[in-house]
Amino acid sequence: MAKNEQISLAIPVNMASFMRLAVAIGPNIPLCVRGRHAIGKSEGVHQAAEQIFSNFYKDEENCKRFTEACGGERSIQKRLKKFNKTVWSYEMGLPVIERRLSQMTEGDIIGLPFASKDGASTTFKPCDWLINSCKFPAVLFLDERNRALPGVKQAVFQLMDSKAFYGNCLHDETRIIVAENIGASYEVNQTDPAEVSRAATVTLVPGVDEWLILFVRIQKSWNGMMNTRKTRSIQTDVVGFILIRFCRKITVMSVQGTICFICLQVQ
Repeated sequence: MAKNEQISLAIPVNMASFMRLAVAIGPNIPLCVRGRHAIGKSEGVHQAAEQIFSNFYKDEENCKRFTEACGGERSIQKRLKKFNKTVWSYEMGLPVIERRLSQMTEGDIIGLPFASKDGASTTFKPCDWLINSCKFPAVLFLDERNRALPGVKQAVFQLMDSKAFYGNCLHDETRIIVAENIGASYEVNQTDPAEVSRAATVTLVPGVDEWLILFVRIQKSWNGMMNTRKTRSIQTDVVGFILIRFCRKITVMSVQGTICFICLQVQ
């Protein structure tokens, strides 16, 4: 199958539509988001997870058990810090357990073999992130699927198909979201139709307005910062990225001393 035929199987959506879909879709339907790099695929997953709630986390003991098991995850630490919490709680939404498949081997999913008590057979002990996705409701976010080794892709295929792997079943409320880069510029593996059919697949195409909204949020976060040369440099870099990334023709004007950029033609 040609690369452009694969892309045609995905529905193009903007960020707002992608987040609505990620929140609304049921836990038994995996979601695959495709797109170019640095357009907000990962950020959209994390923001959507904050809007998905599970009664499991209304129990304080469940929250404590989850925090003890997964508190070392970087994504969990960031969410706890964002909500100014030390223990997970219901209002924080679903946690995100994130792994980059391009950095994994089959053993990172299957686990290590251990001899049975009678020594007659072996049992594979899977890695903690997979077991935690079985014990606790979460968003299992598997990034860079089409950069993964064939054996890793097959393991993910089974997870998406049956929510189980090597006898370990994901929690009923655990959702699977995979992400991929697409386009002729990327050195990625081909995704076959069977893999594509196991998920609701969309191509993320953020609009200029969504980038500008993001920039406004960033500006607000800078309000409490000192107006240092470094800060001004960061602002210039962000504005420049948005303009170069999305706009072909630009008009520069000043409104009450503030430099404004007007996009005359959008890529």
